[in-house]
Amino acid sequence: MNRTSFALKPLAFALAVAAVAFSAPRETLASDHADGLKTAVDLGADITDLFAFTSPKDPNKMVLIMNVHALSFSQSRFSNSADYKFRIRPIENAQTLKPSASKEETVVCSFAKGAFLVAPKQQATCVFNFASGKETLTFDTRSDKFTAGGSGEKGDIRAFAGVRSDPWFLDLGRTVKLSNGELADRTPGKNGLNGSNILSIVVEFNKSRLASPLVAVAAQTVRK
Repeated sequence: MNRTSFALKPLAFALAVAAVAFSAPRETLASDHADGLKTAVDLGADITDLFAFTSPKDPNKMVLIMNVHALSFSQSRFSNSADYKFRIRPIENAQTLKPSASKEETVVCSFAKGAFLVAPKQQATCVFNFASGKETLTFDTRSDKFTAGGSGEKGDIRAFAGVRSDPWFLDLGRTVKLSNGELADRTPGKNGLNGSNILSIVVEFNKSRLASPLVAVAAQTVRK
């Protein structure tokens, strides 16, 4: 199981980030990679990134992104043996930014069909469990709209699942130098991951569906 979490305010994301940055230190959770036999042989369930932000095209909508499977390729597919879960909890106190322990809304995506290397097309099912109600979206992970991905839409809810460019920047040479205690030069960095891909799950929905304007979001893969 891998999990990444942080707090945000859908109506004023920058304020929440600032609140986290200047608040007192506290325990946090972060994703790691291939930390067990099951994850090592099933990279489609290995989380690399979590993003949550207001849609740049519509301030009334929230976007959640879970990336998995570092160094994926066009034939890569999601795990059929895991549920991909976005966990959304309200924050009742803006000073502590502590999420509720008893209230939770979720978006859970699961995948079926497909075959390793030869049949990357899968059937995705994303279940949106909000305080305002439940919605289910089903679509294929390969379609004519994308080179290696697919999407579905129902009212204000949209979802995508497929291969995307890896957003992580890593200058491997400087990383090695810094880890050895050496000073790195000030010339422009080189992205050692340029051209590499990940598998991405993207969901979008109206913020009004959430129980609170201030929430904490976590990403989790759960073995079935």
